[in-house]
Amino acid sequence: MNFLKRKSQQADETGEDLARTIADQILFWQNALAEKMNKRINRYSKKRQKWLLWIFCVASATAFAVCLTIPFGKITMNMQGRNYHPTHIGLPSDIPTNPAHLTPTDSLTTKK
Repeated sequence: MNFLKRKSQQADETGEDLARTIADQILFWQNALAEKMNKRINRYSKKRQKWLLWIFCVASATAFAVCLTIPFGKITMNMQGRNYHPTHIGLPSDIPTNPAHLTPTDSLTTKK
């Protein structure tokens, strides 16, 4: 029993070491990118920095508004072919030629 506990603790420590290494790498690259961006932006005057901030905010707000107003998932459903929304779970998966002659294919409605 103690042998199993030691093995699981060792596996946890290995996983924690791996997670710590990955987190350190992520933080290193974030800090390096932030320093590089700060050096570049600090070369500009305060007026130009504010102007760039406004451009960034407007571009971000526009992108968010576009994502909220345009349903990207439904655009592909308008194509011709077999791309259609199913009407009901118990109905056949093929598009019926006559909707009045629909027969349920659900296992709960089929007699055995």
